[in-house]
Amino acid sequence: MTAAMEMPRVQECTVRSCAYNHTNDCHAFAITIGSSDHARCHTFVEMPVRGGIDQINLSR
Repeated sequence: MTAAMEMPRVQECTVRSCAYNHTNDCHAFAITIGSSDHARCHTFVEMPVRGGIDQINLSR
């Protein structure tokens, strides 16, 4: 059995080269904050494409 969890939403992303950053919104389901000496996002993936969708059309 799988339980769904409510994840806190990342409020803003300013790292322009991260694939999860789409219009300053992080579209990763969850991020990993790593490094004990300096907290930073370890979910960062540099790619030319971005996650997320500009518009959703639910009409059939």
